[in-house]
Parts: sequence; C-alpha cells; structure tokens
Amino acid sequence: MTVKKSLLLGAIPFLFSSFAMASGTLILQKEMVPQVLNGEAIAASHFTAQNTIQLEDGKNQLALTVGQIVFEDGKRRKYDSQPILLSFEAQPDQVLSINYPTFRTIEDAKKFERSPVITLSAENGEAVQYELGQLNKGGLQGFRDFEREVAEYNQKSGNEVSGKVKKTVPMSEIKNVAMLQSDFSKLDAEQQQEFMQWAMRNLK
Repeated sequence: MTVKKSLLLGAIPFLFSSFAMASGTLILQKEMVPQVLNGEAIAASHFTAQNTIQLEDGKNQLALTVGQIVFEDGKRRKYDSQPILLSFEAQPDQVLSINYPTFRTIEDAKKFERSPVITLSAENGEAVQYELGQLNKGGLQGFRDFEREVAEYNQKSGNEVSGKVKKTVPMSEIKNVAMLQSDFSKLDAEQQQEFMQWAMRNLK
C-alpha cells in the first residue's frame, strides 16, 4: 500500500467525525426520554452528552415520552406519557432545546396527555416551529415497539423520514461473499497482499 493511500485511509475517520460535529444537537429536559429518531430506535450512539442527542441537518423526526413522578390520591407514582412525535428542521451546528411545563398531579398529567404543550427553541431563545403528533395505544406501555409504531404512523400519513435504509441481502450475494472469503484464505501471504492492493485500487 502506498504512503499516499495510507494517509488517505487514515484521514477518512477524521473527515467523518468532522461532518458529525457539524450537525445540530438537541438538549432534552431530563424527564423526557427520546425513543425514535428519524425512523431509528434511540441507541447510545445518538447521544453526544447526557440528555443531548445529535440531529441530522435539515428535517428531523423525534418520538419521545415523558416520565415524571406525580401525586395521585396523596401518593407519589410514576407517570409515563404516550409517545409524542415531533417533526422539525435543524441547521448545521445549531443547538436546540426542548421542554414542557412540569406537572404535579395525575390530573395535570392527563391534561398534558390530551393536549401536549411542548417548547422547542434555539440557543438564542427563538422559538422553532414543529409539527406534533401522538401515538396513542392502550395496554402495557413497557412492551411497545416504538420504532414499528412510528413507521406505521408515517406510512399512514405519507411521511418520508430519513435514516438508515435496512437492506435485505439476497442469499445469492451471501453465498458469493462466503466463496470469496474461502478462496482468499487459501492464498499465501504474497498473493493475499497482491489481491488487497488490487482491491484497494478498484474500490467503488
């Protein structure tokens, strides 16, 4: 492998990290739990800091729930909201924050459930416009597939949401790859090196 190509390959992670840093971020109020971002279930990789997730430049769609302690009949209990679906635009390097007026009683929580009040704002305090939807469903809330529910909601609504495309790989392609791997393992060290150099020159 040439020094030039080696330096180029070494720079690729840096370039990708630079692009990632240029993306906007969203700071969530601590009682808010992000569930699905742009069609994908939230994972650790979405977070840049505590209560802060990385956004895509342009249109974003976030499904979140609110989990808060409230009073009911004089006793404290945990309230978990139905998923709230927000669609909004984010600019590169923009820092957005999302909040809601906390409630004290279960009655306040039910009022919020009927008509959620959400504030989405930029770093300078300017309000950011958004579209709001709700994913209401009965039954056990702890066993819901939010990713699937969001996908169904978008399909019914005709929404196009960016995110990773889950591609199904044909079995024929899997077999071809396995055959190549098997053939490669049979080459000696010099032949493997020669093949790798050819492969690097012909990467698509």
